[in-house]
Amino acid sequence: MAQRFHFDLTDGYRTLRDRAGTLAPDVDRALVQALMAIKELRDSGELATLGDGWQMVVRDTSGTVRQVFLIQ
Repeated sequence: MAQRFHFDLTDGYRTLRDRAGTLAPDVDRALVQALMAIKELRDSGELATLGDGWQMVVRDTSGTVRQVFLIQ
């Protein structure tokens, strides 16, 4: 059964919450989706506008952090 995961962006001071989230069959697939989202942000140039020191925090619906990716 699919679970919902959220990919929040934070620089330690500001957090951009992913309120909608994405469905994935398990945490491993959610992590692959997170890495794909980071690539899309890089390719589109959106990360350049944020500046340095940002991370993507992958959390499940209970709010448990499952993984943190540095996305500089």
